[in-house]
Amino acid sequence: MLKLFYKKYGWAIITGLLLIWTIVIPSHFQKGGADEKFYFAIIFFVTLISILICLLYFKFLLIERLLISIPIAFVSLFVMTSMVGHLIVGFFYGDKTWFLWETKHRIFINLFFYGLNVVIILLLSNAYCKIRQRLKNTKETRTN
Repeated sequence: MLKLFYKKYGWAIITGLLLIWTIVIPSHFQKGGADEKFYFAIIFFVTLISILICLLYFKFLLIERLLISIPIAFVSLFVMTSMVGHLIVGFFYGDKTWFLWETKHRIFINLFFYGLNVVIILLLSNAYCKIRQRLKNTKETRTN
């Protein structure tokens, strides 16, 4: 029952969480940054989104989906935080990151940041599932 509900409404749940998070949470790119505890909240949230996305792949065992979602989340965060995030902020705002204290700019940059995290998580999850499926098929053909 729960599996069918999540299969049907999983993307709605993920999208709703992303929208609420991007609207309510301050941007960690804003002038002055954010509190150190906030960075742990970002890690927790992106990991939660990664788990929710990986749970949508019903072909694999639950424990496998949960275990693979954690490294995928950290790779996504690493790419976005250290490589892409500051380039995006620099492209749109330059050194004028005090604009990110305003609501519309904060929501815009948060949507970019978390949206690209979701895209990276989706790409990595799909790549993992395709590789895993090929390995499974190769293993089955060897045993036959």
